[in-house]
Amino acid sequence: MPKIINISKKKKEILEAGIQVFIKKGFHSATMEDIATCAGIGKGTVYEYFKSKEDIIFHTADILYEETVNSFLSIYWNEKLTAVQKIKSFLKFQINQSNQCTGMIPIYFDIMSHSHSSYKKTYRDKIQTMFKELAKLISDILGQGKKNGEFRKDLDLTISAKLIISLLD
Repeated sequence: MPKIINISKKKKEILEAGIQVFIKKGFHSATMEDIATCAGIGKGTVYEYFKSKEDIIFHTADILYEETVNSFLSIYWNEKLTAVQKIKSFLKFQINQSNQCTGMIPIYFDIMSHSHSSYKKTYRDKIQTMFKELAKLISDILGQGKKNGEFRKDLDLTISAKLIISLLD
C-alpha cells in the first residue's frame, strides 16, 4: 500500500529546513542537498516540491506576505478596536514579525540584488501591491480616527498612511 503523506506538511518542513540552511550558510553557499539533509529527506523529494533554491525562498516570502495581509485584515475589521489601537496593533505585529525574520532579511536583500529571474520581478511587484493595499487600509483607519476625533481634523490621510508604511519598508 502506498504511503500517504501530507503535502502541505512536507512542503512546510522543506521550507523550514531551507530557512535554517540559508541563515546558516547563506543563500549562495546553500545547496538543495543541504536543505534535503536538514529536512531529513532525499534531494529528489525536495525537487518534487520546489524547482530551485529561489523557489524555496520566494515561497517563504509568499507565506510572510499572506501572514502580513491576513493579520492586518483581522486588525482592520476588528470593530472592538479604536483607530489608534488598530494602528498600534499593526505596528506591533510588524515589529514582532521583523524580529522573528531577522536572519532572513539579509538573504532577501542578497537575492533581490543578485537575482535576474522572474521571481525577482514577481516578488517586487507583490511587495509593492501589498504596500499599496496596506496604505489604503491605513488611510481608511486614519479616516475613521479623524471622524471619531482620535486624530486632528487637518491630518493628511495619504501622507500619514505613506509615512506609516515607510516605517515597514
